[in-house]
Amino acid sequence: MNIYKKLAEARVKLQEAELKKSGLNKFAGYEYFELSDFLPKINEINKELGICTVISFGAEYAIMMIIDVDKPEDSIELKSPMKEATLKGCHPIQNLGAIQSYQRRYLYMAAYEIVENDMLDATTGNEPVGGKDNKLSEAQVNRLFAIAKSVGIDNKKVKQHVLTKYGTTEINTLTKQQYDEACEGYEKLKK
Repeated sequence: MNIYKKLAEARVKLQEAELKKSGLNKFAGYEYFELSDFLPKINEINKELGICTVISFGAEYAIMMIIDVDKPEDSIELKSPMKEATLKGCHPIQNLGAIQSYQRRYLYMAAYEIVENDMLDATTGNEPVGGKDNKLSEAQVNRLFAIAKSVGIDNKKVKQHVLTKYGTTEINTLTKQQYDEACEGYEKLKK
């Protein structure tokens, strides 16, 4: 079985495990998966199927390698851009630990297609992005176009995608959640 087939099998086995969410954001009122909710099961499945995950952190990216232990030259690489985090009352090393924990969580969720409701749904979503007129600024619209252009999608297609997906009459009337989701979607295509 090749590495892609092994990963596909691992995803199905993990879905069948019926994972339970133990994380709770009391402020926003939603539950979420913590690493401890799925990592032990992933490790068990990986051992059974003969794959191994290795995560490394660089200045620009966190990288997960999924390696076929029977053919170590066969691997799948996933990247996530590194971002800063400043937690109140924490030392720099604690902030680094938080960043790495979040990156690990998101890399595993992406690799194993662990699905949960979008956390932004609970905290944002219906408030428009812009200032006084509640519209996206020209810079925000241009940023969305630039991200899409970097993956070969022209402005006309972006407008079509966004207007179809979100049912808005104008691209600059997206909510904060919709704008962030659209930007993120096009950024993921870079990988």
